[in-house]
Amino acid sequence: MKAGKGTAFLDPLTALDLEALTSEIIPTTETPGAKEAGVVHFIDRALTTFDREYQPAYREGMAGINAKRAEMFPGSASCAALTSAQRIALSPPVAASPEHRSNTVIEGRSMAENSVPYL
Repeated sequence: MKAGKGTAFLDPLTALDLEALTSEIIPTTETPGAKEAGVVHFIDRALTTFDREYQPAYREGMAGINAKRAEMFPGSASCAALTSAQRIALSPPVAASPEHRSNTVIEGRSMAENSVPYL
């Protein structure tokens, strides 16, 4: 995450996980990606202002993603600690989960849309 910038809603570990996941969706190439754009800080700010009602969905969604991560990659500490290939492999199972289909992760959209719903 950007040096010196904390988050108001997201705890530090969740922010790092979300940064890693959003960086798979908008990777850094020859152009800046999600990390450089500060997407996590935008999401955090949104969740403390105009999208406050989505706070429970983000908590539940990230808990669901981490539960699936632990199931798929036993012994892994976090989404941020996974390799890029592992994070990409995590996406389809999360999107197909019953929790996802029942709107636990924001509005039943794909993990990509859920991770960065404002872009």
